[in-house]
Amino acid sequence: MFSDRVNIQYSVDVEELPAEVLRLIEKASTHTGILHTVGMSDLTSLSQEQIMSVATLDRLDRIRRQLAAADYVLNDVMNIVSGYLEFKGRQLSEGAATNEQAPPMPELEGMPEPQELHANLLFKDLDGLQDKVNRLNDQKSD
Repeated sequence: MFSDRVNIQYSVDVEELPAEVLRLIEKASTHTGILHTVGMSDLTSLSQEQIMSVATLDRLDRIRRQLAAADYVLNDVMNIVSGYLEFKGRQLSEGAATNEQAPPMPELEGMPEPQELHANLLFKDLDGLQDKVNRLNDQKSD
């Protein structure tokens, strides 16, 4: 159903990390933007008889693949940002041990787990996508 995936590992300079994260976010955005071209808005305008068809099944499969591709990329972004924050936290902890003037490490207990953040971001993206679909449908009916 989904294309094969392989995990890779490579390194970048810390200064290049924000640009790399932005590149990946743009890639995820491209995947979600493609949803319009695979017929998401067309599905909402089909009649009850038309919706139950092989064509609908094909469109739904393509939409799910695009969502999955965006999800994979966003998960990678979350792992990168999480790893970076852990790295910075270790730097602060090591600096605090050698220098009493270092700022205190922020409390992480109240922060949501990465999976929670991931789900929240995905639902936010889906809400935004639904808003776009609704606007397109409103434009069609005008």
